[in-house]
Amino acid sequence: MKEHTQNFSNTPPSNRVQRTVYAAILLALALVLAYLENLIPPPLPFLPLRWGFSNIAVMYALYTLGSPSAYGICLLKAALNALSRGPLSALLSLAGGLASISIMSLLLRSRRSLFFISVFGALSHNLAQILICLFILPKGSFIYLLIPILLLSIATGLISAFLLNLSLKSTQSKVLALLLLPLLTLSACHKAELSISKTYYDVFDTVVELRIDAHPDAEKLIEAAHDKLKQMHKLFDRFHSYKGVNNLYTLNQMAGEEAVELDPLLFNLIQESLKYAKASHLAFNPSIGAVTAKWQAFLLGGSDHFPEPEELTNLTSLADIEAIELDASKQTVFIKNKGMAIDLGAIAKGYACEILASDFRAAGVDSALINLGGNVKILGKRNDGQTFRIGINNPYYKLALSCESNSEEAERLSLIDKRYAALIPGAKSKTTEAPSEDNSDLAIAQILSLENRSAVTSGIYERFRFHAGKRYHHLIDPSTGYPSDRYDAITIIAENSTLADAYSTALFNLSIEDGKALLADCDPTAAAIWYLKDGSLAESNHFSDYQAK
Repeated sequence: MKEHTQNFSNTPPSNRVQRTVYAAILLALALVLAYLENLIPPPLPFLPLRWGFSNIAVMYALYTLGSPSAYGICLLKAALNALSRGPLSALLSLAGGLASISIMSLLLRSRRSLFFISVFGALSHNLAQILICLFILPKGSFIYLLIPILLLSIATGLISAFLLNLSLKSTQSKVLALLLLPLLTLSACHKAELSISKTYYDVFDTVVELRIDAHPDAEKLIEAAHDKLKQMHKLFDRFHSYKGVNNLYTLNQMAGEEAVELDPLLFNLIQESLKYAKASHLAFNPSIGAVTAKWQAFLLGGSDHFPEPEELTNLTSLADIEAIELDASKQTVFIKNKGMAIDLGAIAKGYACEILASDFRAAGVDSALINLGGNVKILGKRNDGQTFRIGINNPYYKLALSCESNSEEAERLSLIDKRYAALIPGAKSKTTEAPSEDNSDLAIAQILSLENRSAVTSGIYERFRFHAGKRYHHLIDPSTGYPSDRYDAITIIAENSTLADAYSTALFNLSIEDGKALLADCDPTAAAIWYLKDGSLAESNHFSDYQAK
């Protein structure tokens, strides 16, 4: 280590007191950078990754004090993340830090250049975090991120190398760099010093991202939004009861017996769902809860019993939105038909997005992103003046990753594009063509540029199960009781997130022309894109207006 640091004309502190003081300065710098880094929106949306600039201090310690000090700072930085952003953030910080220190320590011994070592240190840091995410978040979502991660690693590595090289030349420039690093980070923040982005995993059985830009109370508002999401999670739950809460489960249990007084959030959601059911001529129908519950048990593995036609006919006959009686003065709902149940799963997340957006606006928020498992609501523009950009999953890619190799669907995907067939688990290489680096963008179908809009996608790849070589999914056609078989996915863009969520389901049960007419009637600025079974696409008016240029 001493031989190598001499190559940079730098002499480490010579006595214990100096080394202790120097280590304390580096520790303070690492903690300050880690704190400031929490204020900057993440470089890759929907992932709990950060820029990694706080590791500059860790890398500095490695070069000047040795690996024990670097590991110590890494551990303390992870502890700070645990306190400020939770255990997942701490785990990611620790994994990234340990990986980068280990890789850089090995490269130091091989006398590689400072820039080479810094870039590979940043790369190993980000890749280690991605590996952790792969075990926590849904699979198949990270392949398309490898190139952005590589570019991000190179960028942060070069910046780190530049600052390290500058500070290692002399004692004066070393002190100058220590003083300037926090200022450089603050400068990079610009308005982002008031930006907060947090990710949660404990509501609506999905990944939730909440981001507010340029607002002094951003953190408090996000915490309040999380609390409201937890409240709505309980209210809209149709499978579990909660002490002291009249929720959807309570209401369905009392079907045919008596009216139930509900919280205004749930009462208003049911009211909204009936409005969209009537407007869509029951293509979206919240009264088929008994049917969807039967499918839910099969799709999620709670039961191996495949729903029989006679069962579905009987359950479908119970569905009737006219049997849902609302009393606004008492905030009560009565389901007249015994055995009938309400299912709000096709509208609840969109409604929750609107509730949070309304709360944010009331608090003076001009720029925000709300993402409830792919139900995205955008307020304003980002604090750098640019519109928010949202990536839409390629449904054929998602289908391939979750397809059975001997199914009808596997043959269909191979006809659309051999690259999809190569992704199917168990696919034979001699009959498929593996994706090349040029096809690394297969996972993303569209990039949308949105301002004060919502985007919601429904796809048959989310909740499903194969039976007799066919995929059965959660998007049910109310007229038949069976999963809709028209499309692979539909994305709706509209001003109102509740509408976008409800109609992303309704359009699955309508022809393309009827779907276009429904959108035009309810919101002249709304748009949609259909992904058809043969791999072709259909777009409504205005969809191209929202595509990123």
